Amino acid sequence: MTEARYEDKALVAGILASAFDQNASVNYIVPQDHRRKDRLLQLMTYAFDVCFHYGKVLLSDDHMACALITFPEQRKFGWRTITQDWQLVSRCLGWSRLQRTLSREKAIKKKQEQLSGQFCYLWFIGVNPEQQGRGNGTALLKEVMKIAAEQDRILLLETSVEQNIPWYERAGLIAYDQLDLGYRLYFFQRLPETVQSCIGGTYCEKNSSSAMEKLSSLAAAARHSRRT
Repeated sequence: MTEARYEDKALVAGILASAFDQNASVNYIVPQDHRRKDRLLQLMTYAFDVCFHYGKVLLSDDHMACALITFPEQRKFGWRTITQDWQLVSRCLGWSRLQRTLSREKAIKKKQEQLSGQFCYLWFIGVNPEQQGRGNGTALLKEVMKIAAEQDRILLLETSVEQNIPWYERAGLIAYDQLDLGYRLYFFQRLPETVQSCIGGTYCEKNSSSAMEKLSSLAAAARHSRRT
């Protein structure tokens, strides 16, 4: 596993564009016109830029899979963020999908605010479709979990792919909520190791205990909603 260089941007964007070509969550914000594939590539290029500067971009050793993570508090308002966001609108979303995208992001942040602490946000994890099933995705997810643990951060992600839910659960992530956007978006988290150890041991700070009780309640509600 290696950290991508800026020169790897086209490679990473290409992997993700292929992996997410039929993804409901991605296609929800990308206009479905004759430029769809190019717009999808521009979205992944934007995501690379954001994560390269305000998080990490990881590549598998064979360069067939990648993961993009951000540390949200590091992305401060400035010329770089203005330029990045303007390029996203002009090259990918267009004005027709801007309001939809902003509304979705607001709803996602509202869900995330149910948890307290610093986040490691797994924005995208993807494998070249021709190389799937060979363990690259699992190795990347473990590396992302390691990074979050080393920085004592809550790992957060969303998925709209129901068949991926058992994979995340086997890795130790917990579904804590979901959102109906015309498709179902599932929210997952993994607590920092310090909190997990605290909960499993004899000592637990009051705020950690309270957070875990709230998380358990949210997870139970999410599981009930999936069954119904």
